[in-house]
Amino acid sequence: MVDHPVPRELKVIDTALLLRLEEDALVLQLNQRLPPSSIVANAAPEGVHHMCPALWNTLQHRPELPRQLRCELLIELRSGERVMGP
Repeated sequence: MVDHPVPRELKVIDTALLLRLEEDALVLQLNQRLPPSSIVANAAPEGVHHMCPALWNTLQHRPELPRQLRCELLIELRSGERVMGP
């Protein structure tokens, strides 16, 4: 397999998309995710969040899942603060 470089691109997403991505991760039983209930309780409903690609990850024990691009998250909270997520 050819190892592709990690994209060097910052994505800006809203809270609805952040919630959908975390719900998808929950269904796929991926680790290092945020519980959707935590997003609903803490993320600013109209917040602007940032995703920065960090590394490619392959689950050797789950070959049915394609390689994943793991991202670092900067999440805007209801208080206006910004925090790093997993």
